Amino acid sequence: MELVAEDALPPDDLAAAAAHIEVCAPCAAEVEAYRTLFATMAALPSFAPSAAFSDAVMARVRIAHQPAALPAWLKRWIPSTRRGWMILFGLSLAPAIPMLALLAWILTTPTVSAMGLWQIGSSWMRDAGWSLLVQAVVAGIESGAMGWGRLLLQQLLATPTEILMGGALLLAVGIPVSAWTLYRTLRTPTWANTYAH
Repeated sequence: MELVAEDALPPDDLAAAAAHIEVCAPCAAEVEAYRTLFATMAALPSFAPSAAFSDAVMARVRIAHQPAALPAWLKRWIPSTRRGWMILFGLSLAPAIPMLALLAWILTTPTVSAMGLWQIGSSWMRDAGWSLLVQAVVAGIESGAMGWGRLLLQQLLATPTEILMGGALLLAVGIPVSAWTLYRTLRTPTWANTYAH
């Protein structure tokens, strides 16, 4: 009806609308109301901003302070959505789930004892640790960094075997699981989805 009131329709459509309005009182009243509204709005005075208006606006504009590079970089990596926090929590929890499953399997399997696995694991870790230590000492001697080798030897000898074995087991299980979780997360397209906050 607005287009009819403004005579903005193509000539054929305008003629058909005019023929309809002649026989339809409600449509004729609506078109007349629109014409009255448009005429009233056209009669209103129009105001242009003064020359000092733009100066007054620009005087109130404040340039935003640019944040330092490091905080801005850190802010990009801190999750801002619930999904981001859930992904971060999942990545941090991912190494613990296989370890709990392994522990449950050990405790429920009668042919495998926790002590037997502990002895095998600690023996393997001790051998691997000594091999690593020997290689590090040889590299330190060959490079002339004997002080570094002595410090590393003292640290390794002071660390209990249980801690070394636990750390290696955690890394051996956690790294592949975390990498798989990250791969699955990044592979899922999220740019087309919107999430309510």
